[in-house]
Amino acid sequence: MTGGHPAPEDRWNLAVRIAATAWLILFLELALIRFLSAYVRVFAFYTNFVIIAAFLGMGTGMLRRAAVERLRWAFPVLFVVVVGVATWLSTVVIDVRPDHLEWLWGATRAEEGEAHVPLAPAVIVLFALSTALFVPLGALLGAAMAQGRALSAYAADLFGSLCGVLAFASMSAWGFGPMAWFSAAALVWLGLSWPTRRLFAFSAPAVAAVLALTAWLGDQHDERWSPYYRITLRPALEHVRSTQLDVNGAIHQVMLDFNAMTESSRMDSVRKAYERPYRLISVPDTVLVVGAGTGNDLAILLALGVKHIDAVEIDRDIASIGRDMHPMRPYDDPRVHVSITDARAFLRSPPHRYDLIVFGTLDSHTLLGGASSVRLDNYVYTTESFRAAHDALRPGGSVVLYHMSGLWFVAARLYQNLAAAFDMPPRVLYEEAYHFNYTFVAGAGAVGAPQLATDSPLGMQLKLSTDNWPFPYLRGRRLPAHYTIVLAAVLVLGLAFVAAGAGRAALRHPNWPLFLVGAGFLLLETKGITTLSLLFGSTWTVNAAVIAAILGVALLATILTARGHAPPTHVGIVVLALSLMASMIVRPADLASTITGMRWVVAALYVGIPVLFASFIFSKSYAAERDPTGALAFNILGAVAGGVLEYSSMSFGIDVLNWLALCAYGLAARMMLRATRVPATR
Repeated sequence: MTGGHPAPEDRWNLAVRIAATAWLILFLELALIRFLSAYVRVFAFYTNFVIIAAFLGMGTGMLRRAAVERLRWAFPVLFVVVVGVATWLSTVVIDVRPDHLEWLWGATRAEEGEAHVPLAPAVIVLFALSTALFVPLGALLGAAMAQGRALSAYAADLFGSLCGVLAFASMSAWGFGPMAWFSAAALVWLGLSWPTRRLFAFSAPAVAAVLALTAWLGDQHDERWSPYYRITLRPALEHVRSTQLDVNGAIHQVMLDFNAMTESSRMDSVRKAYERPYRLISVPDTVLVVGAGTGNDLAILLALGVKHIDAVEIDRDIASIGRDMHPMRPYDDPRVHVSITDARAFLRSPPHRYDLIVFGTLDSHTLLGGASSVRLDNYVYTTESFRAAHDALRPGGSVVLYHMSGLWFVAARLYQNLAAAFDMPPRVLYEEAYHFNYTFVAGAGAVGAPQLATDSPLGMQLKLSTDNWPFPYLRGRRLPAHYTIVLAAVLVLGLAFVAAGAGRAALRHPNWPLFLVGAGFLLLETKGITTLSLLFGSTWTVNAAVIAAILGVALLATILTARGHAPPTHVGIVVLALSLMASMIVRPADLASTITGMRWVVAALYVGIPVLFASFIFSKSYAAERDPTGALAFNILGAVAGGVLEYSSMSFGIDVLNWLALCAYGLAARMMLRATRVPATR
């Protein structure tokens, strides 16, 4: 089979090859997101760079599909190099210079004489290598898709990607780590390599090297893998029986034995810092703790005599460790009722009202789902979240919020968000404890609190953190310097890869309509993840379900288009535009809260409909292309541009993603409709 469409008996084999390659690309992309952020600490704040790298490499490879026989030999080597460089970077300090515009939790500075690598070079090198890794896979996918019918090949591609998401989600649910992930990816690669026996033999040692590196990394730490983090445990303090829990190599929690903290204990100040806010309020009967973690807050509250505690923790493994290892065994108390979910999701429909709501130290350690610059806990600290907490209180109830605020503006924003939600300023307690430095008490516990000093930094004017601008760790609406530097490098590298991959002929005739559609679709996907995170919680299951649903909807649109059931392009554009504008006028979260039990309907209206009609627009245009594989390459490269544009939300808010997507699709539609009226000249 040298070209054209395959014979009927070969179509099944071709579809399987396309689906297997797409599976490998998507699965490896998700595995690298987890792997790199787990071992290279700072990459946890750049996980969407892996998605951008995968798109860039895949698009470049598709443009270079004619050279697939040469490029496929590079994949095993690049696989070893990416894992090897990440392994080396895990052994040195990534030096992060202090930035007065943003607080990065767990960022480190190198001591004099200590082996280190600056932040920007580390991220740029990992991005470049990750991009190169996906070039051979893109060439392999492009060469296979070029042999089939456009929409049939694209449907196989989407089906393989959907299976890749489901496979990785299942492995995350079962607690598997890099050894299992890379073994699964290696098996699929070896299967794809088997027809070329020399390539198979060449790949086997590379696979062994990758697995040896991951095994060595695992042996260096007593680690377990939750769906969010690489978790390691170690003794924390010699003088108090305690265990420290680290995530992705940075301190996250310490399980403290408050019974061992006597008046003469060096750690007595920590116990007093935990107890201090409760001296301002009457002993509550019913308490909600969000961010319950390993159980420190629960232990304090149980000792105070609380009768009922709802403990909400997003990470099931952290709660499980607390249940098994906390010296005071708070999770064993029958008064504690555990919910493994996101704080916002629980606050949306709490089972009852509370005398007290405690926000534990929900410090950010990673980004939301790898597809957004929003961090995992950002939506917990918005004014809307605090208003939900206010509404979940009984009359005379209070909120206690512990936080480790590394920079003054983080504490100031929390103070001002609470003041806006409760219509009165919270009480402020400051003490350097083991887990936190600021404690805020809002509601009844803040009555009679002394006013802030006129020169207090907590009163400095700041933009409030909202669901549209959920960035409490940014000082203002500006892109921090480290993101600016790295994004500039990404654009330069992107141009270099495309120039190398496309060649002069392809660059002289870029497919701008499908490039714009690719950018718009990536923005829709990112907006969909953030929207559904507010509806259902910022959990890994929600993120996996959103990505799977988007791929499923795109597959449905492709099948309907192939059968002649797609609406005209201009109809698709109108429906898409109306749905995007509606989501900015009426907030999905507000609509879901007014229509009890209708969150899935709201999700379908606000995310499903835009994705469905955007997929119709792409499928119809893609089916009409004379070079569908080349067109798909430019569509994927457009997704790279969309990934970069996503960072504009730090300056303009999440709603800007709707406007950017609308502009991208509007320009694309204008070009497509003009092309149908003007005869082709090439």
